[in-house]
Amino acid sequence: MSGKALIIESIAKSAERLIAENRRLRAEVEKAGAAREKLRSENRRLAAEKAEIERRLAVKELAAGFAGGPLVNGVAAVKGGPVVNGGSAVNGATGGKTGAGVTVDGVNTGAATVSEVDRHGVKLARARVNRLMREVDKCIALLNRD
Repeated sequence: MSGKALIIESIAKSAERLIAENRRLRAEVEKAGAAREKLRSENRRLAAEKAEIERRLAVKELAAGFAGGPLVNGVAAVKGGPVVNGGSAVNGATGGKTGAGVTVDGVNTGAATVSEVDRHGVKLARARVNRLMREVDKCIALLNRD
């Protein structure tokens, strides 16, 4: 074979290798795209589940605030309400950085920071104050009727 034929043959082999690599990479990209879509749908499902858990927690917090239920480490301790596991973590055993995990209806919502627990307590306190204010307004209205 001549020198030109060897060069042409070498270029043809390189082109075949590149075409095969291109096909392999395209198949990989398709698999990655399918995996990405699966992860996106899982993420949407988890976000919806999180929103539902937060909604149920807010309802229970409000109910506990209206009921004037006792608080345990800043969290309402009502039957069926949120339960704080490991209360010592909320009280500062972890250096004040991370609070205890919060379980709502048997689903662990993860670790709560101390500031989240504080905000939770503030919400409950406001709800209770609002309830008490309504009771005071009723009493004033009754006194004014006489």
